[in-house]
Amino acid sequence: MVLFLGYNLADPDFKLLWRELLDRMGRFALGAWAIAPGLPADERRVWESARCGLWKSGFVPFLDQLAAL
Repeated sequence: MVLFLGYNLADPDFKLLWRELLDRMGRFALGAWAIAPGLPADERRVWESARCGLWKSGFVPFLDQLAAL
């Protein structure tokens, strides 16, 4: 599992990184998560179809929940 923090999902360099990750992991790719509050619905659909779950709240709520595990 991969967690992306602080990346702009619309950045072409990030998209290149994402494609490279999927290419290298092949069938072993388990998916990924990105913290992406305020991402437009059409972009959310693109990333969710690419096996990237999206956390819609900000960083602090995510870290609070992570710390509670």
